[in-house]
Amino acid sequence: GRPVVLARAGPQRLAGPAAAAFAAFAASGEIEQARLARFSSVLDRILAALPATADRVGVVVAGVGAGSSATQSGANLAGVLAEAHIAAAAHEILSGVLPITERDNGSAQTTYGIDAAKADPLIAARFAGAVLTPGRTAVRVLVKNGVGTPGLVETARGRLVAAKHRFVNGGNADVFSKGSSVVLVPDGSARSASRGAQVARILGLPATSVQKAAGGQTVADVIVVLGVDFTP
Repeated sequence: GRPVVLARAGPQRLAGPAAAAFAAFAASGEIEQARLARFSSVLDRILAALPATADRVGVVVAGVGAGSSATQSGANLAGVLAEAHIAAAAHEILSGVLPITERDNGSAQTTYGIDAAKADPLIAARFAGAVLTPGRTAVRVLVKNGVGTPGLVETARGRLVAAKHRFVNGGNADVFSKGSSVVLVPDGSARSASRGAQVARILGLPATSVQKAAGGQTVADVIVVLGVDFTP
């Protein structure tokens, strides 16, 4: 029940639990950007200290111990980290905070999204090659798994991205049900109806699945809640 000091004040070299605590710590009332700055400094030092080859990085990854997890296989992760090490050693890693804004998703839970207008200059400067070509109309689609079957959102993502739309990961719905899929659009305009119909067609859903959101929504152009009628 007593507090334990993992990192005392002042310049010092941190390792293990102390470095992790420093990276993740946020004081009461502190803005998230302050924690992000600490996290970035720890991550930069870790990347710079890694071995220079993927094989040797793989040994490090394999030895991190129980309780660790990754979204990629050990070999893939080792390759990514090896490339990141090269960039960190050359001081070529740039970090920044994406501008975000609070979004109304039609529920009581507060959500946030990227402020597109403020993010445009950052994207143009650092990701010019990833910007969609002029004239291409991409619909921002948030997808939720409404039945709990694994892999549904990922399947929908593949179809939407292949159709050149922007996928927004919504994860699982608040409540699983056995109902049909719903394609929600923010208003009754012809443009929204067209977008909803297009998304429904891409996902193999009936035209009747397109509905106007009861409370409006701004988190995406279209919100899809996948139901039992969605075929992976």
